[in-house]
Amino acid sequence: MKLVAAGPSPYVRKARMTAQIKGLGASVELVSRDASDMDELRARNPLAKIPVLFTDDGTAIYDSHVICEYLDSLAPSPVLFPRDGDARWRTLTLAALGDGMLDAALLLVYE
Repeated sequence: MKLVAAGPSPYVRKARMTAQIKGLGASVELVSRDASDMDELRARNPLAKIPVLFTDDGTAIYDSHVICEYLDSLAPSPVLFPRDGDARWRTLTLAALGDGMLDAALLLVYE
């Protein structure tokens, strides 16, 4: 699998940490992209968002949360995203809080 990254993205770090925790770190190759590569990325990812994970069969998975859930599905333990029940909703709510904090931190950096 290939994880497309640009700069020091906290969303890329989130996906990389998920891969490490799930024991998949060696299976995920980090590929750096810059602004000159965006046309190629946009052709396979209509949002042109970083990160994007290209699976071994070429499927593009984008948005860090979706990438993390995908990686979680590839190995049985540890379970990062419970499949159902109250534990799932608590986990997803905490994940949304974390993403909101990342968004706010990035806005501070951009200003």
